[in-house]
Amino acid sequence: MRRAKWFWKLCVICSGLFVTSVALTPDAKAFDVSIYAGVPSVTLVLFGLLIFLSIAAISTSIVEGSRSHLWKGLSIAAVAYAGFFHLPLARGYVLATGFGADTLVHLGYIKDIISSGALTQFEYPATHLLFAEGTLLTGLRPKTIMWPISWMFFVVFMLSTVVFAQRMSGSRRLAAATGLASLTPIFGVYRVSIMPWLYSLSLLFLALTALESYVRDRREWFYCLLFLVLSISIYHPYTSAIVGITFFWYAIFKKNQSPSTHTHDPTIAVAFAFLVLVGTHLLLGTVDGYISAAVLNLLTTDGGGVTTAQQASTTSYSLLQLVTRFVIQVWGVLLTYFVFAGFTVLYLSFKWLRSDTGFYEKYISFQFIFAGLLSSGILVVGIFADNIIRVTQYLIIFSVLAVAIGIARSSEKLQSYTSPRIALTIVVLLTLPVIGLDLSTTYQPNDHITEKTATGYEWHLDTKDMDRETALNSGRDRFADYVYGHSNTDSAIESGDRILSTLRPPRMLGYEEHEEVSNAFRTRRALYLVTRVSDRRWHRSEPAWRYADLNYHTTQQLELLRNDKTADRVYNNGGLSIWSVDAANRSAN
Repeated sequence: MRRAKWFWKLCVICSGLFVTSVALTPDAKAFDVSIYAGVPSVTLVLFGLLIFLSIAAISTSIVEGSRSHLWKGLSIAAVAYAGFFHLPLARGYVLATGFGADTLVHLGYIKDIISSGALTQFEYPATHLLFAEGTLLTGLRPKTIMWPISWMFFVVFMLSTVVFAQRMSGSRRLAAATGLASLTPIFGVYRVSIMPWLYSLSLLFLALTALESYVRDRREWFYCLLFLVLSISIYHPYTSAIVGITFFWYAIFKKNQSPSTHTHDPTIAVAFAFLVLVGTHLLLGTVDGYISAAVLNLLTTDGGGVTTAQQASTTSYSLLQLVTRFVIQVWGVLLTYFVFAGFTVLYLSFKWLRSDTGFYEKYISFQFIFAGLLSSGILVVGIFADNIIRVTQYLIIFSVLAVAIGIARSSEKLQSYTSPRIALTIVVLLTLPVIGLDLSTTYQPNDHITEKTATGYEWHLDTKDMDRETALNSGRDRFADYVYGHSNTDSAIESGDRILSTLRPPRMLGYEEHEEVSNAFRTRRALYLVTRVSDRRWHRSEPAWRYADLNYHTTQQLELLRNDKTADRVYNNGGLSIWSVDAANRSAN
């Protein structure tokens, strides 16, 4: 008892110190290679300690079946992630993602609503209205309230998986294992961005819990189900379809279960929910783009996943380099979940054949298998191009529940062969590296936008000649949405204004092959060139053996640019510079 009191006192003290340290974190003076780089070491140590304490508490709940340890562990995790989600804000960054992020487009839609008071986009209305209302009520900018809203939905996701597992299985140990499995923010950088589909997924298991409660207990739960289904349907069309499919399979499995296990037939409730989830978007036409993309990709040989594999096969990297840099760092946590969940489902399938599994384990196993098949099909068709996370979102969420079943079953086996303490130690030691890897790579892209970059580029958009193109080192440019709103940006594009950057500067600004930067672009008209501190630093986050393939420049090329007679710097704020570059010399080689 005394040890337990000291444990919880330690948790409270560490939580207070961590929140204080995040609040006192100094703003970034320049671009840091990593968001973590400028965070004080004591803050990172306190964060790691809180995650460890959370894992220890939840693991104790798995071994001992204690409900109090589970909720206390989740509370510790909620505090730890509150600071973690706000690290970019504490450092003064505008966004944790780059100029091509969908987040900028969403911020543009939100700006439209705030400025006009009208909703013009019906594909993700819930997210945009939520941010607009939050801005009007708090007086904070949408980019600021993005962090607490993203944190809130992550906490809702953790809690919903626990509530769902408890309701469906009735097992405290399995509910605790589910809390441990959902502790990893497995969607990476999407968790700290504006992602309507991810927000929608956070409500999925609450809806399934309401459906199960309606079927098992009272008719009043139908109204809760209706509210959640309506909420999900206005967050994202694709996720709405996923939820509809999960409901459909729930009804199939429930119909095959003994009638004594439920009070109400799920057929009518599921049919109504499916009609709302899918029919709403068919009626509004918000899925037309997805259907068109799927048909187009089926008629061509250029599938998203196939393209990714082909590109990977053309690199000169060794197998070890590919595995360590890409497989482990980028997909390591996902693959760990998929593999562990796969073995769990395989084990449960053998138990299923011998009629030794319950409804919950059968349902999760089938959903995992079906989600794997569906994700493979979408990957080939290429609806979401090369975005593996969005392609496999259905598989990811059910892999979390399958992993939880595997953790619960494994801990039972460990206790039968060893002792509760040894089992607890093993669970903690196996969980820490997985969560640690995921947390270390959540902000991995390292293309965050500083306040100076945002201010400088906004000046550029306000003053530039819209007939001239802009060269920016970014695969995509949607920053104008953030500045002017989506409607105004689209209007400018339709009128012929070059408001979005369509050119990328060559590697080393072209000075490896040309003496003048103007000849590196080979354009017949003058253009603007944007150089940022991040363009000279971001490559340092990559291993040295990748430098030859990366598009960046150094201070040496920047000095050449300063002395280049074909380039004239028209703006500089210490974080971003704008250069006016002359048209290419046609006589140059």
